[in-house]
Amino acid sequence: RSVHDTTDAKLSSCATIQAINTWYGHPSIPIGQSYGEKGPATPMTSKLLPTPPEGYHQVPASGSSYTFKIHQQFDPGFPNDDKMPAGVDVYRKTLASAEDGTVVMVSVGMMENIQDLILSQPDSVSDLSGLDLVKKKVRELVIMANTVPQDKYLLSQWPTKIIWTTYVGSNIGTGPSLLATPENNPVRVAYDLFGVLHTGRQSWDLTASWLAIRGPGDVFDLVPGRP
Repeated sequence: RSVHDTTDAKLSSCATIQAINTWYGHPSIPIGQSYGEKGPATPMTSKLLPTPPEGYHQVPASGSSYTFKIHQQFDPGFPNDDKMPAGVDVYRKTLASAEDGTVVMVSVGMMENIQDLILSQPDSVSDLSGLDLVKKKVRELVIMANTVPQDKYLLSQWPTKIIWTTYVGSNIGTGPSLLATPENNPVRVAYDLFGVLHTGRQSWDLTASWLAIRGPGDVFDLVPGRP
């Protein structure tokens, strides 16, 4: 499942996720959007406790050099971000249907959606709170280490194992290998629009995703303790 965690001024980030999922053969993966305290335009099934003062509130809209163009090129009919389901709804439905203790979550950006999950209360999807759903269903959380003060509340409540990738992605470049892929690969197009297709880009998010999906194997060294 994919949930987007920032506010894209062009409202095209979810469509970019959809384009990438479709290209790699997974067009039906549910996608959700974080809305902050203003709430979504469409009805949200999850009921949330009030956001604590030290937690996330609304994140300001950010610009992007590629999401709108990806949206228009690959799937212009896909809904704008503000028409997508709430990320917390996607999380709760996914966890409720999962086998106990099997889910690995990965965070590669801000963590508003995960905060909403642990603030969510029993509803029609599950008679468990979000925190209890996490305890029952999630095996571990992988975090790309970009924590901000707003993470304090979430991290103080999180009940499962956490693996941090620290800054391993700083020394791994991604981009030029995409030159070997078709020109209509949306990831290649995004890297090109971002200006790093030929020069490469540090791979913080990618290394965290690799670790969450494939495990450490012989690629990562896991060091006990706090980052």
